[in-house]
Amino acid sequence: MSKIELQNIFPYGNVIYEIGKYFSLFIITISCYIWNFTDLFIILVSTGLAERYKYLNNVTMTSIMWDDHVAYWQELRKNYSSLSKIVKQTDKILSPLIFISCFHNFSFICLRLLIGISPNGDFSFTSIYPFLSFVFVVVRMLTVMFSIARINDNSKNSLAVIFTCEQSKYTIETERLQYQLANDKIALSAMNFFFITRNFIVTVAGAVFTYEIMLLQFSKSGK
Repeated sequence: MSKIELQNIFPYGNVIYEIGKYFSLFIITISCYIWNFTDLFIILVSTGLAERYKYLNNVTMTSIMWDDHVAYWQELRKNYSSLSKIVKQTDKILSPLIFISCFHNFSFICLRLLIGISPNGDFSFTSIYPFLSFVFVVVRMLTVMFSIARINDNSKNSLAVIFTCEQSKYTIETERLQYQLANDKIALSAMNFFFITRNFIVTVAGAVFTYEIMLLQFSKSGK
């Protein structure tokens, strides 16, 4: 309903129109802040967990093995188990936010691909804004995904130390640690629907690329 129509129906239509306009602008602004803050929060938490694994890996790779090999490997396994527990507890709290973030970002990207992101010829801000917003969301989504995927990557780096361990120093605790690092799913998820790893990122990128190819084919057939 336009401003003139509101003035004809309501005596204070002009005031209602202005209030509605600024209220809508306020809601859109707050929504953008929340959207960006959610992704930034996920990035910071994921980076913190990944850096803890990176620090523990550096300690493992640079430390000198104790004379008591059993106690050495037992201490390492206890440290990795504690960090694994922290990641899983964090996932229980953070997974709803990750699900919302992924759903929102994927929906926006698919919608922009459906509408089209090519700027027209005048290169004004209005014409290039859809393209810039699309690039911004793609970069932000990739930053979120790779920040989360680093947790899974860093959780398995210490396997190289175990693989190079001498047979005389290989104990039952070493075997248990190797099994834990190789088989335990250390990654943040989207409410357990999917886990964010590098393989998942490649799968999503392939799906988006396939979706874009299908859109191009449909657009050509429509012409």
